[in-house]
Amino acid sequence: MLLDVSGSMNGLIAQAKSRIWRMINELNRFTKNGEKPLVEMAIGIVGNPGYELTGYCNLLTPLTTDMEQISEALLMIEVGGEFEYFPYALKLTIDSLSWSEEKEDLRIIFIAGNETFDQGAVSTKDAIKLAVKRNIYVNTIFCGSETNKVCELWKTIAKECNGEFCAINQDSVKTMEETIWDKKITDFNNKLNSTYLPFGLQGKKGAENQLKQDNIAELLGNSFFRERVIYKSSPAYDCSDWDLVDAYAKDPALFSKLDTSLIPVNMRMMSIPEREKYILQIRTKRDLYKEGVKTYYEKAQEVLLANTGKTDKNISLDNSIILIVKKLAAKQGYAFR
Repeated sequence: MLLDVSGSMNGLIAQAKSRIWRMINELNRFTKNGEKPLVEMAIGIVGNPGYELTGYCNLLTPLTTDMEQISEALLMIEVGGEFEYFPYALKLTIDSLSWSEEKEDLRIIFIAGNETFDQGAVSTKDAIKLAVKRNIYVNTIFCGSETNKVCELWKTIAKECNGEFCAINQDSVKTMEETIWDKKITDFNNKLNSTYLPFGLQGKKGAENQLKQDNIAELLGNSFFRERVIYKSSPAYDCSDWDLVDAYAKDPALFSKLDTSLIPVNMRMMSIPEREKYILQIRTKRDLYKEGVKTYYEKAQEVLLANTGKTDKNISLDNSIILIVKKLAAKQGYAFR
């Protein structure tokens, strides 16, 4: 996802920051041949004055399954600048990221902004050729009216890169809707957090970031916080680099390799069988709390649907990306749950 961060893009960046968990949850609803695909994401910015040597563009993350890294990168974005060299940004993204070479994998770039697309030293023609050669769908999201003449080149880029074009209202504000079940979701999230056991060099940092992301999502409103918590209750939420429970699930021989000084203090005097039994007890609690989150999330969705009578169809960044991914994924045999 490449985002224009020039001075007029406050609304776009606000949408990306606040709606990232909804987008991630929707991406995790795809299946292919009965299997759940691995989802990786990367964030890049266009028009930042601090990156003159790289065409005022920068990739904030690699392609990663660590969605908290994605959320953290978005939160660090500051708006301000000019020189939106979109073709350069496309070339940088295609050349620099570790794209899968597997034919059946889906490779997608979304680029969002509102200036002319033909600025900078790299030509749009060269950027298009590179994307087509690598079988990458490039989708353009214009922030403004589709009647704007600038849109024509944005449409051409998408068409020639086998992608989709859309125009959005970058300044649209999603209503922060509350339900009677939100307190239950918060309570279960707190219980869920209590089952994470930080270990190793990354333990403290990982646990602190987990709480930080929770707090930010909660401040944005219940509609955003619910999406964050339901993601944490999904199989995609993997903290094995800092949480002992997830790490043990990946490697049952973990305790025979791990230095005792790296595990929680209350477990250091336990034998290996006792540690394993303790971890399994914590895992059982976690699974119960996740089920609690899912139950009340579904109840909240029922209330919201009953109140509005329809799903959200606002022309926003998240809705546009979700609809485009559904369309592109269907072409390659992916199903959407």
